[in-house]
Amino acid sequence: MRNHFSLSASPSHPLRYAILHNRLQPSSWGATARSLLAFLSPEEIQGVIRRAEPSPLNGRPLQSTELRRALAKIREQGYAVSYAERAPEVHGIAVPFFDNQGQVRGNLTLTIPDFRFDSAKLPEWVALLRESVTDLTSRFGWS
Repeated sequence: MRNHFSLSASPSHPLRYAILHNRLQPSSWGATARSLLAFLSPEEIQGVIRRAEPSPLNGRPLQSTELRRALAKIREQGYAVSYAERAPEVHGIAVPFFDNQGQVRGNLTLTIPDFRFDSAKLPEWVALLRESVTDLTSRFGWS
């Protein structure tokens, strides 16, 4: 399984994090990818581990033990957090959403530059994403 971005919004500020649309990216790096991967089948997760795609940011190798530990934590807390896995000095926070059959279908994500990131605000940001996920899935009729 590989994921791709189909929609994004970017600020006009010169410190932009550009997301290339409809381009496949590794499913093992970053909050966006891992928030989806965590809720896929063991076989799909193993396929991603087998591919062992390096970090798109700096080429560091995938560590299967770290990935499995991270996915377990994501399943437990219901969201993913990452730092500098896809872009330098950027934090990612992603909350997955599910269809009415319980299958993961996407996520809502915040990307925040390190100089603007305040770990004390993480619960607030997660709550905002969860609220938006609830609204989104309700609009799809999946609540």
